[in-house]
Amino acid sequence: MVQSSRPVRLRACATWPMYSDAAGVAPSQVREAEEHARKIGIPTSFLKDGRAIFEGPAHRKTYCEAVGLFDRNGGYSDPQPNRVTAPKKRRTPIWERYPRMCKVIRG
Repeated sequence: MVQSSRPVRLRACATWPMYSDAAGVAPSQVREAEEHARKIGIPTSFLKDGRAIFEGPAHRKTYCEAVGLFDRNGGYSDPQPNRVTAPKKRRTPIWERYPRMCKVIRG
């Protein structure tokens, strides 16, 4: 058995451009989607069948995050969900929640 000094590659490299069904649109909406992408500052092409064409990982990340898409199994370099949280509600003080109990305690 011959052993190599080079490490064995287990995953194939990603190839670009990437054609995405998930970020795609209906074929009748291709022109509208391209105009919208240009308007938001991330020019993106679409195939006639509606699939989005991403030129590289940064292009995919910026476009998907701009239109609200994200990769559930992705890493830091993949599109992430926009985690906008609601402002925290002010907790009602205990003397307002239980006025009778506080009246007894306060005297």
